[in-house]
Amino acid sequence: MIDRIWKRMSTRLTQTRILLVSLLTLLAGTLRIAGLGYPNRLMFDETYYVKDAYTQWILGYASKWPSGYNDSWNAGILDGFFTDPSYIAHPPMGKWMIGAGMAVFGADNSFGWRIAGAVAGTLIIPLIFVIALLITKSTIVATLAGYMLAIDGNAIVMSRIALLDIHLAFLLVLATLTLLMDTKHRTKKWRPWLLATGVILGLACSVKWSAIWFVAAFGIWVVVRDWEALKLSAKRFWLLKGLGLGAINFVYMVVFAALAYLSTWLGWFLSDSGWNRQWSVNNGGPDGIAGAFLSLLHYHQSILNWHVSLDSHHSSMAPAWTWPLLLRPSIMYVDRPAECANECIGFISNLPNPLLWYAAIAAIIALLWMLMRGTFRGNYWLVLVAFGAGFVPWLLFPERTTFFFYTIAFQPFLYLALAIVIKRIIGRASDSIYRRQPALLGLGMFLGLASALSVFWYPLWTGWEIHRIFWSIHQWLPGWTNDIFPVVAS
Repeated sequence: MIDRIWKRMSTRLTQTRILLVSLLTLLAGTLRIAGLGYPNRLMFDETYYVKDAYTQWILGYASKWPSGYNDSWNAGILDGFFTDPSYIAHPPMGKWMIGAGMAVFGADNSFGWRIAGAVAGTLIIPLIFVIALLITKSTIVATLAGYMLAIDGNAIVMSRIALLDIHLAFLLVLATLTLLMDTKHRTKKWRPWLLATGVILGLACSVKWSAIWFVAAFGIWVVVRDWEALKLSAKRFWLLKGLGLGAINFVYMVVFAALAYLSTWLGWFLSDSGWNRQWSVNNGGPDGIAGAFLSLLHYHQSILNWHVSLDSHHSSMAPAWTWPLLLRPSIMYVDRPAECANECIGFISNLPNPLLWYAAIAAIIALLWMLMRGTFRGNYWLVLVAFGAGFVPWLLFPERTTFFFYTIAFQPFLYLALAIVIKRIIGRASDSIYRRQPALLGLGMFLGLASALSVFWYPLWTGWEIHRIFWSIHQWLPGWTNDIFPVVAS
């Protein structure tokens, strides 16, 4: 029956896909935007990024605020900032994106702080849908990937808080799409989609430097795929030509990435008071453009040193090796309302849907195995390349302070891998009914249980005021509480 319904829908494939992606985007947007302004106060690291974004939008650079200004900010008092520059450890692009939301919807309300992230998180869903279609040509895979990401807790929470990481994820997914669009232009001299990929990756690097690993990984991908394209075309000297063309295009992509990255510092360049802006002049160096670039270089050396040496303790810190095991999600918000003493709690954790997360971890391993066996070829490898670029480098810095919410940068590719493996399990419509029926029944049960778990966890993804007992039955592993339970029980 399911196959007959799907076959009837497939006769109008384009309309079906437009309908499906529209419904998925609507679902994702509803889960991310409904009640977005709650809690109506700064939470977690919003205290840094929101206020920095506000002054950067006004002054062109992030400036300092009086100590303990959060209560005043929460009350809508926005004019207490100084013009003295503030040291920021991340480039400006993410704060430009947050600032754009405040410019449109106001900075005196939490909806204005968070709307840019909610829009970015929502747009990831149609992007991953299209990416899935380009890689697999399967509407089922695209729908599964979009749906699972739409209802996942980590994706929802990171879209509902004004941090940098959802903007990073959006740009990385967008860069993956443009890289796939470049596939048809691999043997051509003019490659606009590759140029777009470089620009988008440059903007991503200006959100967080961790995007540099995607620049490297996607650059290597371009070299390999260009080489393969010339090999298949059977041109003479295809090996040398392919490697040469790939290397040139890699550089081509990196140059545009660098230009895009520098463009996001325009506010800093045009100011006289940005952090370290006058370093060159103050140290006997040149003024003007040359001095500005020397000052920016020195600033970047300082930022690099900060990132390399970051090892301070935090209650939500989680080494990268713990991420696949889901040992310690990030606690974004805890509130104990006075009117219900110790009997209720407001709580936000970026815990993903556990069933989807653990299944996706198994799927990425299964996909690697299938690729090694030759079950899939070509662009399927890009799913693993993107996942590896987002995850593997963090394993190289076990002493650095890291957090589970960093996973949002590669989670879309995890769930795409899960959708690919699920499609492989359920098989084709032409397969035996004895194979298909149990697989489809299992898929229905899996998606039903995953959906039920998302409903179960949604109050803890959005900060609802809930009873302590209801909160406690969600804490399946000790690390999921981040030591909050003793506080609540006191």
